[in-house]
Amino acid sequence: MTWKVVSAKTAGVSHLRCGAGCQDAFASAVLGEWLFAAVSDGAGSAAMGGEGAETAVEAALAFLVQAGPRLAGMEEKMRGAACAAQDALQTKAVQQGAALRDLACTLLLAAAGPEGIASLQIGDGAVVAAGRDGSPVALTRPPDAEYANETDFLVSEGAMQKAQIKLWNEMPGYCALFTDGLQRLALQWPGCDPHLPFFQPLFRFAAAAGDKSAEELQRFLQSPKVAGRTDDDITLILAALE
Repeated sequence: MTWKVVSAKTAGVSHLRCGAGCQDAFASAVLGEWLFAAVSDGAGSAAMGGEGAETAVEAALAFLVQAGPRLAGMEEKMRGAACAAQDALQTKAVQQGAALRDLACTLLLAAAGPEGIASLQIGDGAVVAAGRDGSPVALTRPPDAEYANETDFLVSEGAMQKAQIKLWNEMPGYCALFTDGLQRLALQWPGCDPHLPFFQPLFRFAAAAGDKSAEELQRFLQSPKVAGRTDDDITLILAALE
């Protein structure tokens, strides 16, 4: 068994309008039967949010890959990966002579293998899993917020205490991670359960992925069907276990 992975990101309309570009970042790695994936949304209010997102996903993914592909102890490995991302952001801030808040970003992680899936989330977005039948289950969900567009960031005080960590002890068929730009399309409100008609076609797409699939996924994210319903940056990682 191995994982097929298709990933893409695109700048939101509001970011393009002000010339900011996409401030999301993603990274993934496949080691045999195991998938490691990371997604981050750089805070629009942060001067270096995009750089923070890139730094966070690179550090977190490197930690998970080095920690190794076993579900046992994965909860602590997830915490370790998030702490590694925090350390990398602190180092980046010192190197750039910037305040840590200038690198504010969210973080979503997943480690998936035949034993199950482990996930972590700080901030908004979600991690979704599914068995071989493609029926999606939310492992993490956008946190409740008092105000619109309010969320926690990796650099926020008490971020680790607010982290959502979930283990799914079933053989997976599919996994998805996405930033908050897709929340309104991918999740049913107010409960934030995964929207079946959204995910099942995408999971089938991931299972049949080929060389051009990343380009096709990006075109989908940029299409009026998606971009017309959100003005925020969008990042999506899709994975199917063959």
